[in-house]
Amino acid sequence: MGPLSLLSISQGRSQTLKKALKFRADILLIQELWRGPDDINSWQAKARHAGWHGAWSLGVRNPVTGRHTSGVAVLTKDTRPIVQVGTADDRMITAMVPWTRKSALMITSVYCWDAMKHDAANRNAERHKVLSQRAREYGRVPWIIGGDWNQPTEVPRFSGISPTIVSTGEPTFENKTCIDWFAVSNGLGRMVGTKVYHDSALHGHKPVEMIIMRTPDELLGYKLHRPHPFEGVLKKQAKQNPPDEGRYYDLNGTLEDQWGNWNRTSEVTLANKEGKHDLNYFGQGNGAQDGPEHCIGPKGQ
Repeated sequence: MGPLSLLSISQGRSQTLKKALKFRADILLIQELWRGPDDINSWQAKARHAGWHGAWSLGVRNPVTGRHTSGVAVLTKDTRPIVQVGTADDRMITAMVPWTRKSALMITSVYCWDAMKHDAANRNAERHKVLSQRAREYGRVPWIIGGDWNQPTEVPRFSGISPTIVSTGEPTFENKTCIDWFAVSNGLGRMVGTKVYHDSALHGHKPVEMIIMRTPDELLGYKLHRPHPFEGVLKKQAKQNPPDEGRYYDLNGTLEDQWGNWNRTSEVTLANKEGKHDLNYFGQGNGAQDGPEHCIGPKGQ
């Protein structure tokens, strides 16, 4: 399996979608769709025609202008399955995309509030908490959060997680600030690289690409461990050939004596069946004995 490419792009124009669908990427993270239920169908049709499908979250209508703002999406090629995970709103959506035969990626497209918006700092802080909670719930599943953060990489405060920030530090918006970047789980942080397409003809935000350079060997499906040949009795054979009843024993004495006799008798029976006569093979029926005491001091002493 070769590298996996993810492209984040933030602009709500038809030309932006057309150019994004032509990128040689495996997964698209789109922000600022600016589309509602009345006009999102045309965008979805264009994506399907170009060989893409995915999870879409509509924008919300501005009561003043009447136009839809925000809106996010996660798309991938139609040859790769994709499933939306959890709830979504106009500024965040998460989808699960297969990575290898045995693993998947949790990918979130996020669009935070611009600093000029009302109460943007508190809204973004609350959004960071939600993203942190989701990442913790994924457990050991690798995850990626990318998009238009509208903030430099040092601003967000994640709680309970320590993501790897993937960014070149180069300006991504009007050649002024770097506000489009990725945050990934630590396991992915060692194998990713990123690039900003400064030569793009798109105005405003520049497309940002993150590439997962390699796949951990232990996750590859073709690395199989050859099991040892089974030497026991299969379940079907055991049903057809019930075991010998063996000898009957009377268990007398206290409960502790009965357990000891039962253990010793069981060991002798199994040893005879397996041809084991070494004294080290036995001992399950013996009582516990105190061993030598050891005093272990702090590390380094």
